[in-house]
Amino acid sequence: MELQLHVNLDVKSEQEAKEIANYLVKTAKHISSIRSAQLIDEEGEDALEVDLAEPLRRIAIGRPINGITINGNEFLVDENKERMLFMNIEFAKEFLISQGVNEEGLESFDFVDIYE
Repeated sequence: MELQLHVNLDVKSEQEAKEIANYLVKTAKHISSIRSAQLIDEEGEDALEVDLAEPLRRIAIGRPINGITINGNEFLVDENKERMLFMNIEFAKEFLISQGVNEEGLESFDFVDIYE
């Protein structure tokens, strides 16, 4: 028998919704029963839906070590020293901008597909 749990959260901002969605995606690999995550905007329209039954594409933010491309990339990590993963490139760019990176500075970063 399969049971489903649906949770509706009212959030105060789009940024908060994105943070929750990123958290769900990041922790989904630890919770085998999560099948999908869906964000719905205030008009009731689907803003984003992620099917977790398929291999999940996430985005890591990297840049060349010491600015030299042949050195490979170093990646943005969280406070636990785990690579930060985002649901899509737009969320990754918005995060960098919220941390003070300007539009021109975004060009120095690589947005790398990660499948888990």
